[in-house]
Parts: sequence; C-alpha cells; structure tokens
Amino acid sequence: RMALAAGRDSAQRAAEGSAQLFIGGEMGIGNTTSASALAAVLLPRSPLTLVGPGTGLDLTGVRHKIQVIQSAVRLHAAHCGEPLEALRRLGGFEIAALAGAYLCCAQLGVPVLVDGFICSAAALCAVRL
Repeated sequence: RMALAAGRDSAQRAAEGSAQLFIGGEMGIGNTTSASALAAVLLPRSPLTLVGPGTGLDLTGVRHKIQVIQSAVRLHAAHCGEPLEALRRLGGFEIAALAGAYLCCAQLGVPVLVDGFICSAAALCAVRL
C-alpha cells in the first residue's frame, strides 16, 4: 500500500505541475523476474511464455529464472486470486509504485505512456485493480 501511495503521489505531483503525459520508468535489471511472476498469475499464463533473457542471461540462466518463477507462482497461487494480493506477494516496490501512478493518472485523466515489460506488468496490475 505504501508503494501504491508513492506512485500516486508521484503522479499527483506531475499533474499539479501541468504534466500532459505521464511516463513511468524502470531499469529492467533484476525486476523482470517479479514482473513475469506477476503477469503469470494475472493473465494467467505459463512462465515459459513470459520469460526471456532479460539483460543477457544465457540459456542456463533463463531456465533457472523460469524455475524460480514457477516456484514463486506455486507458493503463492492460492493467495493470488485478487490483484492486490498478487502484487503484494509477487511484485516489487517499483511495480507497485508504477501501478499506483497509473491508477492515479486514470483518475486524473492524465494519459500514460507504458514502455517496457516491467511497466507493462504494472499497467496490467493497475487495470486489474
């Protein structure tokens, strides 16, 4: 909830500063795993269809990443029926903050540019919320 609020506050500051477009950003280093896990439970889709090399993993690394995501989804699946709980259990602070910002922008009528996998997972979560 604190992360959602941080995103909301960021979007509100942007809107108060006369922003005509909100662009959330992320680095995509290390957080594609949580974004993939979150997308897997919200869509629902197999992690096999969502996982890629990210910032340059080799095939062994991709396989390990898939195993980690599958384990996380198995561990938390019974509790992820609601998007907020899925976000709490599988998302990171940055994903939750982006989702909070997107929700606030929707409420304020500020257009959002969604660019990148992590931002897309956050937007998916915002839509489901």
